[in-house]
Amino acid sequence: SNPPEWDDDFSDEEYLAELAGRLSEDDRYVLEVLERAKRVYVECGRDIVARKSFGGFVTDMLAKRDGRRDDGRIFVVTGESGAGKTSISKRIIAQHEVFKPIKRTFGTIYPTVYYSLMGPATLKFLGLAILKAIGYEITRNLDQGEVWHILPGQLHLRKVMLIHLDETQHLVNLTKADYDREQLRKALKGVMNYDAWPVSFVMSGMPEITKITKMDEQFERRHTPLSLPDLDPADPDERALVIRITCEMCDAAGLDPTEAISSDLPDRIAHAARY
Repeated sequence: SNPPEWDDDFSDEEYLAELAGRLSEDDRYVLEVLERAKRVYVECGRDIVARKSFGGFVTDMLAKRDGRRDDGRIFVVTGESGAGKTSISKRIIAQHEVFKPIKRTFGTIYPTVYYSLMGPATLKFLGLAILKAIGYEITRNLDQGEVWHILPGQLHLRKVMLIHLDETQHLVNLTKADYDREQLRKALKGVMNYDAWPVSFVMSGMPEITKITKMDEQFERRHTPLSLPDLDPADPDERALVIRITCEMCDAAGLDPTEAISSDLPDRIAHAARY
């Protein structure tokens, strides 16, 4: 038989909806409940700390000296696997008024760009990924130097002020050899210190990403750290947080949490989430 015709108008959401529609009635109910529970975000003290810290970072980023903004800065969010680095980083950026999209007659300006490294990446690959993320059309093969030479001007053209790099621990591989470390340092400084349009970074990842901030005296001086420590269920306040999360997710799912929170379930949840 002939292969089906390709239809570019078939969006990802339509495709997933069609697959979900093949589930049994019981499984569709479970899917709906899970999605309600997954939409729950329980704010706690660290969200307040994160917003305050990020707010100060943004104010410093925008402040001018003699009519020019200072060179870019780095906001570093670290924590172990599952600590919520990506969620909290995306959330504080999305909630900050400065980074809301701006609609104009010619289109929409997005002051931030996001890219998540999915594995060890070369410096050239990272630069190309950022260019692609901001909508730059790559029509020929560019070498590494050209990529990072083009990038600052293209960020300026599109008014991008902040680059959020997620899973940044994959860049740490570029800090092992002296040559690679120097190339990474120069590339980041080229974007941060671009005279016409300094751009700042949010870097989220495992604790080892702090090595990047130590590569350069300016990085170390101009970075703001935000560490997400592990939970300690033995601490009454932190145990209460786990219970509150359990209750809010149960409420979203339409379940009564009474029996769950009176058992050892909160401890087991904390353990399953690696605290």
